[in-house]
Amino acid sequence: KREGGVEELFTELKIKMDYESFCKLPRVPGYKSEYCDGEAVLVPRVKAVRLKYDLARTVQFKPFTHPNKVIEISPLESGDWSLLTAPMLSAFATTQPFKTMEVGEATAGVEKCLARTRNGQDGELMLDASIVARLEGNVVGAVIVTIVEETPHLTWLFLEPRAQRRGWGTCLLQSVRSKLASDWSFLHSTARSDNVGALLWHWKLGFEILEVSGRI
Repeated sequence: KREGGVEELFTELKIKMDYESFCKLPRVPGYKSEYCDGEAVLVPRVKAVRLKYDLARTVQFKPFTHPNKVIEISPLESGDWSLLTAPMLSAFATTQPFKTMEVGEATAGVEKCLARTRNGQDGELMLDASIVARLEGNVVGAVIVTIVEETPHLTWLFLEPRAQRRGWGTCLLQSVRSKLASDWSFLHSTARSDNVGALLWHWKLGFEILEVSGRI
């Protein structure tokens, strides 16, 4: 289990409103809604789903192509870290906890997450399995793998919206699999239980659920 991380960015939210308006509030992913003293109180309830992927499994994937465009991958190098903030923020802008943050706060949150991973707080970095994705020379995403509980862990995989839904995330996973398969049996990953898109992506590629816990 990784202590700290993204769940630390989930903070309690209070919004003044009457009870009738509170009853009409939509569900906010990652939060439990309560009403107290004329306020809607959103309390963080982050549940994590831990998943396992068999590296011996063959992945069907599309080529790194798009009309008139090619996505390029390269090893994650020290000079790439500062280039990851913008695409990561863009990739997670519509998901909690970043969705409810001001731009400056969200940017600082992304930088904190990346610094935490780079400093080894999410497990020892596997630079030989971590990669950066570029489109027309610009960084649009990355995969960062660390060692958690003596097993490679898919700590971050993200792509800017313009690079999503093209099969490129699957291509990135295939690239990581090819780097790990000769020495490791499994790749672990973690997704929030309310992030349906992420869970479906893992399921489609053959990840199996290990456990559901109250922390990421």
